[in-house]
Amino acid sequence: MSLREELEAQGFKTYESDEIEVFWNPQLCQHAAECTRGNGDVFNVTRRPWIDPKAASGAEIAQVIDRCPSGALRYELKK
Repeated sequence: MSLREELEAQGFKTYESDEIEVFWNPQLCQHAAECTRGNGDVFNVTRRPWIDPKAASGAEIAQVIDRCPSGALRYELKK
């Protein structure tokens, strides 16, 4: 089973670009806002979908997600 399949089975939603797959689970989110403060172009709660992984590089997005305290955001960089 791929990481994507595993996380989607756990309730994560997937947002994808050529560089990265971003996974978000609304049930785990504690709304600490590390993501929106980290990169408002990628993570914007006033937009739908609220995550746009094409708005920054995969490496930049990964750095922001690494600061998520709840584990609601996860990622997998593409090769």
